[in-house]
Order: sequence, then structure tokens, then C-alpha cells
Amino acid sequence: MPGGRAGYLQNADLGALARLAGRLDGVVHLNFRFGDYVVQGLLILHIEAATAPSDDWCQSARATLSYLEGESVAEHYVHGLTQLMEMAVKALSPGIHDPGTARLCVHRLTDLLGLLGHRLRWQPSNTLLDEEGQRRVTRPLEGFDDLRHRLFTPILHYGADDQSTGLGLLKAVKSLSLFAGDAEREALLAFAERVVETLARGADHPLGREFIDARLTTGEHRLDLPPACQ
Repeated sequence: MPGGRAGYLQNADLGALARLAGRLDGVVHLNFRFGDYVVQGLLILHIEAATAPSDDWCQSARATLSYLEGESVAEHYVHGLTQLMEMAVKALSPGIHDPGTARLCVHRLTDLLGLLGHRLRWQPSNTLLDEEGQRRVTRPLEGFDDLRHRLFTPILHYGADDQSTGLGLLKAVKSLSLFAGDAEREALLAFAERVVETLARGADHPLGREFIDARLTTGEHRLDLPPACQ
């Protein structure tokens, strides 16, 4: 079913969609993640049912969707996390050069990602069942690794020349890994290795490498600084 308008699809009344799916004894599959921008006419959902939905059914399904012209922190938590990332990137720009603010954003992102992980156990449910236990609505979700990549990779890119930013990111992923499952921990370790490689490229003086090494070997995890790039 195509969408009726363009905009940010912030939310949907999943209960109402489930009842609509029940009327067809089918399953509604959403094709978007909450917070995505969609263009008019884009296929936003499809229905798995023996009977094709009527025009009235499609109109009722569209009515369950919540659009906004811009990104709303109140409607979707990812927008708030993204704004913190954008604030950090702006602080690291040459015109501002405020790595202290960037580190504060990294600290806050770490806190929020940790709380989110505890609340959702890193992966929320993507399926809504009716009272009889029948599947009625499914939706795509942004996985933890996707979210970590969206938030931390731009900060690493723009803060590549600032040692304190790299160390702040490294501390963040090390802290998050203590509460993650095996799959999430593996993704965090891969990102930590990328941070270490970035730090190694910028640490061309023995005193700088000694400073970084001291921080890599503290805490529950031990990481080694690779040889300096030639």
C-alpha cells in the first residue's frame, strides 16, 4: 500500500493496525522504521492476507500513521540521540573546535544507549500479536549496531585529529560492552579496534603513544595500540 503524503513517519497506532489486519485475518508488514522520511506514493506497508484490502481499508490504515514535517524528539528517541551526535560533530568543526563539548555529548550518548539497552534488552520486539496470539503487525527495527554506527562513526570521523575525542569514544564502547550480549559485544569490539587504529595514526610521538597505551590497558578490557603508521 503506498503512502498518501510525504513526511517523517514518526509513529503508528499499532493496535488499530492489528485490528485492521484481523478483519482480513492477515498480517500487516510495515516497510519503514519509525522516524524515516518517506516520499508520497512510496510503498509503506503490505498486507499478507487471502483477501485483498478494499479502498476503505487502505484509507483506515493510512489514518493510523503519524506524519510530521520535521524530526520530533518527543515522537522518537532516535532523533534525540541523533541531535546529540550532530552537536558533537558541530563542536568538532574547525570553526568551533570545542572537543570538550563533543566529549560531553559522547558521555551522554553512552548513558542513553546503556539505559536503552537495559530497557529494551538491546533488541525490542518487532511483532505485535492479537489477543489470540496471532501475528498481526510486523515492523523493521534499527539494530544496536546500526544505531551505534549512526551515532559514533561521524564523531570519530570529525574528531580523528583530536586524541581526547578518540579516547572518549573508546571509553564509551568499552563501557557499553560490559552490559552487551555476545553479538553486540562483537560489534563494539570491531568499532573499538577502528578507534584504536585512528588513535595510532595520530600518535606519532612516543609520549603521545605512552599516554594512549596507559588508557588502553585500564579497566575490564585490555587493548593494544598497533604500530605507528609509516
